[in-house]
Amino acid sequence: SLLQQKAKGERVNAQTTTTTTELELEPPAIDLEYFFGSLHATEGQSGVSIVDIDVPSNDPTYCALGKCGQNNFVNYIKGKGFAPQPVNGIHRYIKIAYTSDCPFDSLTKTIEVTTSVEQGFANGLAFTNSSSATPGVLIGCEAHVASTTMFCFTTLSDKTHQLVDC
Repeated sequence: SLLQQKAKGERVNAQTTTTTTELELEPPAIDLEYFFGSLHATEGQSGVSIVDIDVPSNDPTYCALGKCGQNNFVNYIKGKGFAPQPVNGIHRYIKIAYTSDCPFDSLTKTIEVTTSVEQGFANGLAFTNSSSATPGVLIGCEAHVASTTMFCFTTLSDKTHQLVDC
């Protein structure tokens, strides 16, 4: 898996052809585990989330999708999500697994992953932002993080996604 290869320090390329320069929020044709490794909470964990902390861009002067610079966008939570779709530049996707002490279900009960860009940004407000010491963490569970993995993706000129060094 990508996660295992990344953990071993191997360089990994993950590509798909399901994106354009506009965010098309539709479930990917391939399994999200292709991009992010296992998405299942293991024993002693309450849940897993993935947040892109660089939407629409890590460049604070770049504006798209009604936002400028770095904003949180929920890419995966509670079994639903999207393949990486960086709009501009390299985006950091923060995958967090939470310990059982995190009230994951109650804190995420109003978060719904839909095809709405506005909903994706609204969901992002429930997570720490890119300027936080621990970005992409569910607010209220900052002290209950079991593991953190950062994945960085960029969009190539032919509209495929590539996993790159962070």
